[in-house]
This record gives sequence, C-alpha cells and structure tokens, in this order.
Amino acid sequence: MSEARRVLDASALPTVVFGKRSLLWWGTLGFAVIEGFTLLLMVASYFYLRTNEFEWPPGRTPNPDLLIPTINTVLLLLVIVPMAGVKKAAERMDRRAVARGLMIATVMTIPVNVLRWYELLALNARWDAHAYASAAW
Repeated sequence: MSEARRVLDASALPTVVFGKRSLLWWGTLGFAVIEGFTLLLMVASYFYLRTNEFEWPPGRTPNPDLLIPTINTVLLLLVIVPMAGVKKAAERMDRRAVARGLMIATVMTIPVNVLRWYELLALNARWDAHAYASAAW
C-alpha cells in the first residue's frame, strides 16, 4: 500500500523578495558574521602577540603610511551612493537602472582594488617579516 504524497503548490509565491525573506539577505548576514569573527580573532591575536614582545612593533618597524588607506576608505564610502540607488531601483523592479548602478559601482571599485596593493606596501613591513607584520597583512 502506498501513501498519498503531499504536494506543495508554490506557484502563488513571489519570484522576488527583499529583506529578511530573501535568501541573499541571510547569506550576507552569514558572511558578515564570519568576517566579524575573523576580525575579532585578528584583534585577539594582535594583543596576544603584543604581550609576547619586548618591543612593539618589533624590529624597529616604521609606522604605516595613512594617506593611501584614507583615500581608499573615502572611495569605498563613495560607492555607497550608487549602491543605494541600486537598492531603490531593484525595489522598483527597474532592471536598466540596477544594471547602470552596478556598472557605476564596479567602475568606482577598480581604483580601490589598485590602491589596495599600494595600501599593503604602505604598511612598511612584509607579511613574512615577523608576527606583527603577518597580523597586519
């Protein structure tokens, strides 16, 4: 004897949702939790390493240059503007405006990625120099 199978009719469900009902929202939340935990581990390792050294930063490491990281931060903050427009366009279901906003945001992040290399060089310590440099990288 076979049991009757239950069938769920999902045809009435919306094809696009925003906010907590969206799978992408939950994925982004999970990513933020993982990144936050990684940052917490890095801060903890920084303070742990600091207690094990007589001189901090070790080996007469010069202070990092702050100009390039500051420029990079400003550029990243400016990308919020087109992305806010993308959010509004997506809620209006305006596909062209979403594509345009994403293209603008992508072009705006190209200098960020280039400056990121120079930002790492501005740390004034190679990643393999010592534990402080490794944690900073």
